[in-house]
Amino acid sequence: IKLLSVVIVGGGPTGVEFAGELASFIREDLAKFNPDVGAGMKVTLVEGNELLGSFDHTLRTYAASRLMHAGVHLVKGTVERVTPSSVELKDGSSLPFGMLVWSTGVGP
Repeated sequence: IKLLSVVIVGGGPTGVEFAGELASFIREDLAKFNPDVGAGMKVTLVEGNELLGSFDHTLRTYAASRLMHAGVHLVKGTVERVTPSSVELKDGSSLPFGMLVWSTGVGP
């Protein structure tokens, strides 16, 4: 199952768009050609404080709702460290992955 897990770190526009597009690809395209793989895939988006934090509250709520409806698991947390096979959060939880997408952007 780990190999079928995709973890995306970063709840900004890039991470949100990638998570939504990947979930759509899995649900609409991959499921047609390989239903077993499509059904086993898991997409997790790790967000720090707020999904799309610089946007209006209504848009943030809508985006979160659409992502969850598409099957994306939203996790709030701060990444403590990344190993070759998992993302470890400051709260002690661990998210195993087969593919990691780092889309945290740049900051001060």
